[in-house]
Amino acid sequence: MESIADLTKKLNAALAEKAEITLSAPKTGGNFTKIKILPKCGGIKSFEGLYYQFSFFKDNKVFHENYTVNNATKRLSEILSDYKNCSCRCERSFSAFINKKGMVKTVYENVVANVTAEPHDHKKNRFVDASSEWLKLLHVTDESGNVRAEMRKKFIQIDKFIESLSAIEGFIPQGAEIIDFGCGKGYVTFALYEYFWKKGKNIQVTGVDIKPDVIEICKKTALTSGFSGMRFVCGRAEQFPKQKADAVICLHACNTATDYAIAFAVKADAKVIMCAPCCQQELFGQINENAMPQMLRHGVMKERFAALLTDTIRTAALAERGYRCDVSDFVDAEHTPKNLLIRAVKTGVAKNENLAELVNTFGVKPKLLELLL
Repeated sequence: MESIADLTKKLNAALAEKAEITLSAPKTGGNFTKIKILPKCGGIKSFEGLYYQFSFFKDNKVFHENYTVNNATKRLSEILSDYKNCSCRCERSFSAFINKKGMVKTVYENVVANVTAEPHDHKKNRFVDASSEWLKLLHVTDESGNVRAEMRKKFIQIDKFIESLSAIEGFIPQGAEIIDFGCGKGYVTFALYEYFWKKGKNIQVTGVDIKPDVIEICKKTALTSGFSGMRFVCGRAEQFPKQKADAVICLHACNTATDYAIAFAVKADAKVIMCAPCCQQELFGQINENAMPQMLRHGVMKERFAALLTDTIRTAALAERGYRCDVSDFVDAEHTPKNLLIRAVKTGVAKNENLAELVNTFGVKPKLLELLL
């Protein structure tokens, strides 16, 4: 058992990593039957980057409040003790149960500490070597090369990405220039560099992120690992100097940041584009609800449809510019809610997708089409 203060610290840490939190089973002081806290990015006035939307449910009605990350932690601490149950979907998801005395029982999802071992002495064929030094430096594995329990889902995401990349690696030439926008701590960046390095392709990889602290972590990790073909710079896709690139990666970039990366890739004549979009808010306020009134009158359905429409426009825009696209689940939904992977390869054969008609039907003005002009 732990205290409310201990639980609050865990939730605050999770909020910094785009957690999804739900409070339910209100105590006497709880004014709402349920509260959902979801990460958002941009799309409304006063919020340019990551923020949190609090949805308060009562009597078939829902009320919304929006907060910056710091203010979200303060708001959460104010209402947390009014509820008996709390679920948190994050890097290591858990549920918490608060008793009358304010003590908390926390139950974590079942995880397996060592994903390299399979039952019956069968070793699973993975695309990322768990014994790699960079995984230890980034605390994904321990000194023995075993995947840490709390990093199991992250390791699976990395491995699944490289598996998806392997299916189109023939489009990435010897000595290729690859750019990873929004690289974060470089989990995927290091994995793809090592994958091609072991194949002798001698690629050059550039990781780009807006956070100076994670860029420094990546630089140190690359130096210690002896990865001389890697460099890391602080910045954004829209600020990045124009250059030729053979492949562009962009995973979980918020809202239109994905569009800037795609536009950069197209103009750089990239042969491969891989992106997993996140926090897609741009079209939500633009959609003409009269185009599909039965669906779009409902806020939740409209939000989901807006995200699907955004990615439909992205794939159609790429197809009209000579890319063959496929869309798939990144990994099983249990491992990440940000699960859609767009994979595009340059064939040079443009396809008419009637994109202008689609855009006009819903009355939207996507940033990507503006950037591709």
